[in-house]
Amino acid sequence: MEWLSTSLYAHRGLHDLAKGVPENSRAAFDAAAEAGYGIELDTRLSADGEPVVFHDRTLDALTDNTGPVAALTAEELGRCHLLETAETIPRLQDALQVVAGRAPVLIEIKSHIQSIGLLEQAVRDVIDAYDGPCAILSFNPYSVRWFCKFAAHIPRGRTIIGLISTSGGMPIWRRLLLRSSAAMVRCDPHFYAYDLPALRRGPNRVPVIAWTVRSSHEQGIAQRRANSFIFENMKP
Repeated sequence: MEWLSTSLYAHRGLHDLAKGVPENSRAAFDAAAEAGYGIELDTRLSADGEPVVFHDRTLDALTDNTGPVAALTAEELGRCHLLETAETIPRLQDALQVVAGRAPVLIEIKSHIQSIGLLEQAVRDVIDAYDGPCAILSFNPYSVRWFCKFAAHIPRGRTIIGLISTSGGMPIWRRLLLRSSAAMVRCDPHFYAYDLPALRRGPNRVPVIAWTVRSSHEQGIAQRRANSFIFENMKP
């Protein structure tokens, strides 16, 4: 698993909307692999139980459709266009087929405590059929624990967000909840993915990947305090 520390990861692929390449798209993953970068992507479960690559819980902000991702089948989601481009929502297996082992992939698991095991098993099945370096990571410690118990052969990481965050998008009550539950759940991660403000100084027991780096200044912080980093809107 040396690749975990030696690769730099394009956040949701190497996307550039000005070039018609949206985040979490086949084109973004191909661009990252061609440029020699690793890839970080998000996955959720479709209505028919397939892992699809998409970040938000709903389709409203990023596609020409509306409503929850979980309400549509993978085939229906595959007809949703991303940010007014020709790109559509891919299945996880389709995204990995584009990468084809050319770059390491970090797969963020977007699952809920009530349904732990459904998305996780679906992702495990896809990874097991894929020939290339992959790891999973999640904010949800119960998801990481599932992989520890039922898919120990897949590298797993726990994502940590600070109470003060530059990434936004998550209310402080949820950050507190994740931090408190994570402290009680044993999931033996192979690595941690730390939000930049939450990075610790000094040596780490396991590799640390920082996120999300968006400037040369932030890259300097990540290089001093982490083994690797996830970046966006720049090329390190």
